[in-house]
Amino acid sequence: MLSNQWKSLHLGLWELVFKVMDEGSITRVADMNSIQRSRLSRLISSLEEETGHRLLERQGRKLEPTMAALELRAKIEPMISDIRKALEAERENADSDKGGIRFGAMPGFLQTQVVPLIAEFQKRHPQVSFDVIGDDDPKAFMGGQTDLMLYYGPVNSANLVENWVTRSLFVPCASPKYLKEAGSPTSPEELVNHSGVIYTGRVRPHSDVMEKNGRVQTFRWKSMIRFNNILLA
Repeated sequence: MLSNQWKSLHLGLWELVFKVMDEGSITRVADMNSIQRSRLSRLISSLEEETGHRLLERQGRKLEPTMAALELRAKIEPMISDIRKALEAERENADSDKGGIRFGAMPGFLQTQVVPLIAEFQKRHPQVSFDVIGDDDPKAFMGGQTDLMLYYGPVNSANLVENWVTRSLFVPCASPKYLKEAGSPTSPEELVNHSGVIYTGRVRPHSDVMEKNGRVQTFRWKSMIRFNNILLA
């Protein structure tokens, strides 16, 4: 229970007084805040006694604030607002995610798919920092160097908790400019008349087989350039 000595320092009580000033009724404010009407009336009376000023005066059926009450409100209400903002900011900081995440993935997928998501995530959680490792060799980030990683698997390591994300489909494609100059092949056999750009990284060996609708067919290129880095390709 509040002692009379400290009632004037209880900001919640002042907020109730200001509500009574707005509503013009102790009964209405008490009901709105689930407080006994007699208790709220006694609290306001003791506050008036402590401050030495009458805060409310009855005019007809409505309570009106005195000049002293208006002057005190002008000084106290901004402080209540500042305290509320400070507490809300502290609560948001306490609830927000903090810390660091070490992330690893293959450079191509990392650059085109993951980095934009990391940037968007950090906008929402600015107190989270990232250390990102991009390498064609999964060993560069799968030996404890990172907390989270994307790789071709499974590797069935006792030191990793693996979660399957999706299946990778490798689709042959060509730029519109190339097709305009060299023509569009309609079957794998016709690739013998075309040039190929091939990625042969540590986790994706070179393939000379195409598959569609259960049909598997080998093919070869007229000429090709092989890269061990998807970004170079």
